[in-house]
Amino acid sequence: MKSKLGIILISFFIGPGLLSCSSDPIEVKFKEFRGNLVLFTVENNMEQDINSISCEITYYSANRAILEIDTLQFSKSQDVTGKHIPFLKAGEETFFTYRTPEKTISAKAEVIDFN
Repeated sequence: MKSKLGIILISFFIGPGLLSCSSDPIEVKFKEFRGNLVLFTVENNMEQDINSISCEITYYSANRAILEIDTLQFSKSQDVTGKHIPFLKAGEETFFTYRTPEKTISAKAEVIDFN
């Protein structure tokens, strides 16, 4: 009996720590609302650059009803010399903002495709 309790206690304290150490290859996190705009950060936790990415944003009302689902796409660009620049380099972070529908009180975004 004591060994089962010990295992449960150890799992309780160590388990969340192990989970917090793991991360998604690309994380999109809600940061804040600014007026009628929502701000998200995008973290590239991979060792490779991201040339393009598609995100799905879901907007919610006060009663958690879905107001709208939208898809955004970002892709690599070119500098003044014509050299291609990835959307997000390995290990770096960026952000994006997007206009929210009326009555939005929360929003979430998730990566649906990247290369």
